[in-house]
Amino acid sequence: MHLSTRRILHYDIHTHPTTSWVRRVLKLSIRKAIHSDLTIKYVISDNDSLFGKRITRFLGKVKVKHKKTSIRSP
Repeated sequence: MHLSTRRILHYDIHTHPTTSWVRRVLKLSIRKAIHSDLTIKYVISDNDSLFGKRITRFLGKVKVKHKKTSIRSP
């Protein structure tokens, strides 16, 4: 999906995701972006516990800002 200056690079669905799985998906997306000469500035997630401190630290190491949606947002 491409909206003017915004682009959804990757999304994935899993019936029983884990933090390790989320991290692997993020690594894959970042590699895709680098390979396509794109820059990822933000990862937007909900407030699920899967997107906790481990994911935020990982994203910080690769210089991507982690933005969480507000609680109860649609």
